Amino acid sequence: MSTTGDRIPTYSVCIATYRRPEMLRDLLQSLLNQVLDEAVGYEIVVVDNDAQLSGEAVVRRFAEAHPGIVRYFAQPLKNIAITRNLAVAVAEARGSFLFFIDDDEVASPRWMQTLIECQRAYDADAVFGRIIPRFHDACPDWVRSIFLFNRHCAPTGTPSRRTCSANCLVRADLLAALDGPFDERYGLTGGEDTQMFARLAARGARFVDCYEAEVTEFQPPERTTWEWLRNRAVR
Repeated sequence: MSTTGDRIPTYSVCIATYRRPEMLRDLLQSLLNQVLDEAVGYEIVVVDNDAQLSGEAVVRRFAEAHPGIVRYFAQPLKNIAITRNLAVAVAEARGSFLFFIDDDEVASPRWMQTLIECQRAYDADAVFGRIIPRFHDACPDWVRSIFLFNRHCAPTGTPSRRTCSANCLVRADLLAALDGPFDERYGLTGGEDTQMFARLAARGARFVDCYEAEVTEFQPPERTTWEWLRNRAVR
């Protein structure tokens, strides 16, 4: 594991969080336990989108234990796009490549290293990993099987068909060339990441999938109701 605070990071992990301190704790622990080549330096940038700063205490504990690696910022206006944009702005000052992962996910031990190796092997502008759903115990079987929770990830090196910021690595300079880069008009509806990657693709960016780069994503009871699924599909 490489987490030395005196090394200038070349990779930055961007996390937008909103009222999920326990899940955020598990995510941060998984990131700090990554198995990496010694030459890889990285930082973790957390931007709290909760005006009550519900994630601050969790992040501060990790930041004290890992100075120079974990950094905390607050963005109180409820808007995921603005929050992601702050994370990108902070991360671009240090990272030549940016990881994105959500605050309800946990990274597998070689998640970062696997995405890095895939990007190098295929000289890709962005690499997208596999998201494995983890359901609450009472979740109905029919919900477990629907496409919203079983997102497509092709064999490693295959051009990406679906793009999102829940599990990916992207060149920082590409984002720096975009306004935003996340469009604030999508800040309450979602879809800001899909729209951003569509803009990059229109500029000729090359995306590939990386099947071995796994994260797990928890699906709580409120996400497995018919009403939530309908609204998500419409969005």
